Amino acid sequence: MQCINGECCDDPFNVTLPNIVTTDRSTSSLTVDYNRSGVKPTSEKPFMTCGDTSSSCRVMMHLCVNAVYEVMMERHCTRTCNKCSLKPRTPKLRSRHCRDLGSNCPRLQPYCQSTAYSAMLRTYCPKTCHLC
Repeated sequence: MQCINGECCDDPFNVTLPNIVTTDRSTSSLTVDYNRSGVKPTSEKPFMTCGDTSSSCRVMMHLCVNAVYEVMMERHCTRTCNKCSLKPRTPKLRSRHCRDLGSNCPRLQPYCQSTAYSAMLRTYCPKTCHLC
């Protein structure tokens, strides 16, 4: 069991996910790193399907909205996390300069995962939405 910011869950890295490597350069080539550093793209084009690449997705569904695991879940459990219509995101980059541009970002935090507002909030409220 792992606890982060008061939220406890089973450690998904104890679950074996498939290695995903495509040889078709028109889609992407992707390597999955299980040492907690997340997903490392090995090409400039993103990997995306509208399906799950792991049989463990349903068990880990609660991690779809967990800031620590959401990028991994979005890539491997696209259908389970209901992210089929979204463009894939790159992993979050930590920055000392992470800040919100809008003063009302804390009030808008519940909309960070909304497909209708996600593009705007990623631009104006990256700190509040835990994107950096």
